[in-house]
Amino acid sequence: MVKLSVTLPVLGLILLMAFVSGCSKGESAQDLFTKAQQALSRQDTTAALANLNAILEEYPDSATAPAALYFLAGLEQGTGAELEKAVGHLERIINDYPESEEAPKAMFQLGFLYANTIHDLDKAEKYYREFLDKYPDNELASSARFELDHLGEDPNVVLQSILADSTRLADQ
Repeated sequence: MVKLSVTLPVLGLILLMAFVSGCSKGESAQDLFTKAQQALSRQDTTAALANLNAILEEYPDSATAPAALYFLAGLEQGTGAELEKAVGHLERIINDYPESEEAPKAMFQLGFLYANTIHDLDKAEKYYREFLDKYPDNELASSARFELDHLGEDPNVVLQSILADSTRLADQ
């Protein structure tokens, strides 16, 4: 009986230490973000996703969290099947981290996804207009205006028009 009473607390302490060390292994949010970037450069999407999700679970209030969400959205929209998750991550940036540097990019990206991938032009217009209202001087503002001007048009037709205009200007 004495052995059992000593063994249980020791076993509990070992399990607790294993759990704590498995959570973040003492890594900061920035360390995890760097590891995600390195994993992606090795084309190890699984490790990149694990590190980005660890940031969101362990450091949701960190300055790195919105960047992790934006990175996740990019990875998930690239797979096609996870597009809904990507949209959710971008919306979370706008709602939970509106002052982050990723917020304008997320709002523009939502407009772009709704216009060109999801083909919901009403939502695309909503996000582009909101983007221009909130961030009129952002480097993406001219792209948002261009997207609004050509919303719903066939991209090939728009490209041909741009090429024709540039050729005409070059000939003058």
